[in-house]
Amino acid sequence: MTLVEEFDDACRRLAEGPGIGVRVKSRHHVRRCHLERARYWVYYLVDEDHDVVSVLHVWHTSREGAPDLPR
Repeated sequence: MTLVEEFDDACRRLAEGPGIGVRVKSRHHVRRCHLERARYWVYYLVDEDHDVVSVLHVWHTSREGAPDLPR
């Protein structure tokens, strides 16, 4: 499976059940899910009022720290 295929699959799963990701400790309104094969984190927000999931960052696990996330 390519990175694009794994990302597309993750987006489909997030659309069906946005609660599958874990909350980010420092930003409780942001969640992330892991792309295991590609070793990336997908950081996203859920707007329940409008039924929308917005991807904020795709971050490789080898990178130090975390992306700049909204407060």
